[in-house]
Amino acid sequence: MEEHHRKKGCFGLYAQSLLYLAVTVWSAVGAGQSPAAGDALAYLAPAGFGLIAWYSGYAALKRYRGGAWFVAGNVLLALAVLMLSVLYEGYRTANPNTMLGAGVVAAVATLAALPLLWRGHQRHRRWWRVVQGFAEFEPAAAISPEPAAPAANAPLLLYPPHSNWRLLWLMLFSATLYAPFLMYRIASDIAVLAGSRLNPRRCAWQMLIPLYNFNVFYRVAGQAGRLAQAGGMALKLSPAALALMLVAATLANFAIPQFLFLLSCLLASIPWLVLNAG
Repeated sequence: MEEHHRKKGCFGLYAQSLLYLAVTVWSAVGAGQSPAAGDALAYLAPAGFGLIAWYSGYAALKRYRGGAWFVAGNVLLALAVLMLSVLYEGYRTANPNTMLGAGVVAAVATLAALPLLWRGHQRHRRWWRVVQGFAEFEPAAAISPEPAAPAANAPLLLYPPHSNWRLLWLMLFSATLYAPFLMYRIASDIAVLAGSRLNPRRCAWQMLIPLYNFNVFYRVAGQAGRLAQAGGMALKLSPAALALMLVAATLANFAIPQFLFLLSCLLASIPWLVLNAG
């Protein structure tokens, strides 16, 4: 029965991917026939819908178990993509009201999609734990508030490491929106390996707070550096240098032209790639 539901969920993800692929083709045809067909930004909607279709199909191949949370998050992201295309149309026709309304809806839809995708990822994570033979939830200490010492042969539950190439593609294709999820992975692994009180969920959502996210990145990079030093290794760059690189990449976004958006995403990805490689 479980295998039946698993296959049914994969078919649902494949259907979702095909649906967004059809919307991608439809929007691409419409963009090609529009008066602004020569402008690269006119193809913003096909690019956004195509990205959703791609990672939905990839999730189906990997039997991702995000459930309705994942589907609802994709719907909101699709709405955000649609509103961004409306915002561009308002910009092209010099209509400030359309630009403001579409921008607000796109921002609200994106912010609402992030917690839904997060809940879907947590659902998939619980399923993964069961498949790997771990308990679905961590047992609470019933007798003593002191943390119990782990068994000598107990495996540590760590996230599989990303290769730098895979991480780079994730950052580029998500327009660096993968950064909070990556922060959760890094903080979670540090908490397991170092036994620290680092809260991975708090670190992840704090990465969405402008300016304060630099402090979060610096603190986590510092803990990663101390953990590496304890293991006889060292980060390729100091935590302060990595944080300054992230600040510089963020400031560069205001100076780089819109058509070089991928370059700004690449610059913002460099500190994460260095931290991941370390």
